[in-house]
Amino acid sequence: MSKLKPQLRPGLFLPGIILSFLAGSALSEEALRVASYDIEVQLQLAEKSLSAREHIRYTNHSDYLIDTLYFSLYPNAFRDENSLFLRGYEKLRKRCKRENNWASLDIKRIVLGSDQLDLSSQLMPLSEHDMTVVKLPLAQSLRPRESPDIHIEFDVKLPEVIDRLGYRGDNFIIAQWFPKLGVFEGGRWKCYPYQQNTEPFADFGDYRVKITLPENFVAAACGYLQSERDNGDGTRTLGYYAPSVHDFAWAADPSYEIFTDTVDQIEIELYLKPDHTNKAGRILSAAKEALSYCSGRFGRYPYNKLTIVDTEIAGNGMELPTMITIGVRYFPFCWNRFEQAVVVHEVVHQWFYGMLASNQAEEAWLDEGLTTFVTAKILEQMFGEGNFVDFCGLQFGAYQMDRLTYLWEPSTDPIYQPGWEFDSELSYFASTYSKASLALKTLEGHLGSEVMDSVLVIYSRKFRFRHPTTFDFISIAEEVSDEDLSWFFAPVLFGTEVCDYAVSEINSEKREENEQLVYDHRIKLRRLGEMILPVEVKIVFADGQEIFKQWDGSAGHHEIELQSSSPIEVVVIDPDRKNHLDVNFNNNSKTSLPQADAVFKLQTRIFFCIESLLQWVTAF
Repeated sequence: MSKLKPQLRPGLFLPGIILSFLAGSALSEEALRVASYDIEVQLQLAEKSLSAREHIRYTNHSDYLIDTLYFSLYPNAFRDENSLFLRGYEKLRKRCKRENNWASLDIKRIVLGSDQLDLSSQLMPLSEHDMTVVKLPLAQSLRPRESPDIHIEFDVKLPEVIDRLGYRGDNFIIAQWFPKLGVFEGGRWKCYPYQQNTEPFADFGDYRVKITLPENFVAAACGYLQSERDNGDGTRTLGYYAPSVHDFAWAADPSYEIFTDTVDQIEIELYLKPDHTNKAGRILSAAKEALSYCSGRFGRYPYNKLTIVDTEIAGNGMELPTMITIGVRYFPFCWNRFEQAVVVHEVVHQWFYGMLASNQAEEAWLDEGLTTFVTAKILEQMFGEGNFVDFCGLQFGAYQMDRLTYLWEPSTDPIYQPGWEFDSELSYFASTYSKASLALKTLEGHLGSEVMDSVLVIYSRKFRFRHPTTFDFISIAEEVSDEDLSWFFAPVLFGTEVCDYAVSEINSEKREENEQLVYDHRIKLRRLGEMILPVEVKIVFADGQEIFKQWDGSAGHHEIELQSSSPIEVVVIDPDRKNHLDVNFNNNSKTSLPQADAVFKLQTRIFFCIESLLQWVTAF
């Protein structure tokens, strides 16, 4: 495809570029069904366990022979203290050991096709001490387009409140709970042991799930409720159907109260604990705003329903296809928008996870970074500058909160790398969420908001119901902008360098020329970090005149020499704050009035401390 030259005509640029890219191809509303699941599961309340059986319809859509099947068994991350996951979280490992709180997924029987031979004894774990991935060698390789049926019987022992799975009292969240095939791509299986800073990765398919649970429990699940049967023994069975998704989860609690709303013909069901019902309005409102924003830009939400579930078990929030979980917190409505931020973030995941199912284990930024960036845009549209915290005149937005997290760990790890290679959970969060969001905001500053909007729109629509990669995103960005962006992506995504530009000196000499006062100025700029990004320099004179200079930022230092009839008042690097990756905004400006400069820096530090305090408070 030939590159497109952006035409910056207001109101015409965005749709014109999109139509050019998507001409001749319809927007897909359905996924390629690679792995579809029929599951029957029963919640054993007294034992806090599940008993289930599943039928997987798998199709080899590759051009390779497949001689082994790989399955993810997520609950085994909590099987014992030697699992890779618990070895990555020392405090959690000690807590599980102290409380004897373990979980497991045991495959009792597995057969292929009509053959009744049980192959469970042939399942092999990838490592001696970790059972989160097992492989099954095949007697005969699967040919391209061959579709075997796989039948599995399994039991799950549920833990008490660990990560995405378990219970607290009678509140259950059942996520990543069944044997799930990995993704066969490029001639190899991408099925990863569950460990620190990794997320599930799976193919699309249709899910039909029947859930049997005590009759007094209220259940919420992915997809649509299609049937309900009273079993006459104190239990009932609910039948759900979720088409074109790559996962299925559910929650249950006898005390849930249900609230509903609609937006753009999408039904929203909100399941809240009784003591949280006063927050129903703000949660539903945030969900509606996010759904409308994303549907209007990134392609229509292809499902008729979104389910929102209140549970503390899954932390602050968790994304699932057609379903999100949120952790409701006890903060005053007037200044903290924690719930709205979580809801918006998880709804945005319906696109940058649900429909664009990138490899979260190896390229988490494509999911979390894009979602965090778009979340900040939506919150800004909803609430203005103080979109995250608005307290006694102090306003902080989502991008400011991203920046604070980024500054905690600006250089430990690159954005692009497998989750298990990050130094810590904090470094993973700072890089894949916050730094990635700020990098996209910086790219937007360079390209302009219209071009950046087009990049996101085209990327999200072109790779709908696919597994896009980092290089797919870079390709779209370069094609839309008609620019080689390697100078940006190479250091920002693949490096650990920090960006820091400073105004170091302003030297001015006054002299008389032709009976007029003339000032000879020499301005010294420095690049204190290793990351190279172009910057704009604004020079403001005492008489109000302003001039702008461009610096490619490549040298360690740079001088600007000029003459004027007025003294310099202030020099500012990046006056419009387009570069959100600069780690120190304090040295971006310098004034010829030392006292004013000191006051400005003191004010900045005070506000930074207040921001840090608010971030600490809202973390709970």
